[in-house]
Amino acid sequence: MIPEGGGLLRGSIGKEVAASFTLPGLYSITCAPQIGTGMIALVVVGDDVSNLEAVKAVKTPKKAQERFAPPSRNC
Repeated sequence: MIPEGGGLLRGSIGKEVAASFTLPGLYSITCAPQIGTGMIALVVVGDDVSNLEAVKAVKTPKKAQERFAPPSRNC
């Protein structure tokens, strides 16, 4: 879930990771061992969200999908 031309970033468990995003678009950050529990984030860089449909099309576990769902307005 990165814009076309964006680079893939990998880290190691227990190690700090730093990144700079220069290409506009949506980037996902996941924790491979814990994505099943919903550990996922979406970083928006700039105003270009043209890769939104591609991000939505990626198959992720149910708990991760819930992180991208709009908040419920039911009270």
